[in-house]
Amino acid sequence: MKHYAIDMMEGKNIDCNFVFPEAAVMEMDMDRRRNFYLIFKEAINNLIKYSYTRFASVSIQVKNNVLTLIIKDEGIGFNQHLVAAGNGLKSMQQRAMEMNAVLNIVSAPDKGTMLKLSMAIN
Repeated sequence: MKHYAIDMMEGKNIDCNFVFPEAAVMEMDMDRRRNFYLIFKEAINNLIKYSYTRFASVSIQVKNNVLTLIIKDEGIGFNQHLVAAGNGLKSMQQRAMEMNAVLNIVSAPDKGTMLKLSMAIN
């Protein structure tokens, strides 16, 4: 995941801070793992295409059997009430529902965007 994000961001000159757990032990079935990765990948792609940011952060935390992915940027943001959800946003929400996860996306013009995905593990 980290290599994918670095490769994508380097192409757009985006500096990124990564915070990943050292050696967290977690079990996810293949479908949940696939959906988690595809949400991550779509979020990175959206950040690259639409944020016009120069800095982003990606963190994964495991605490109290909850896995949380947070992706933030300092880009142009968007008005969530005026932007129609495209296929990417819809597919991320659908994937989150399929794995009993909670997906929140918070954005505002000139305030950047934050995606937070949380799900129970083990």
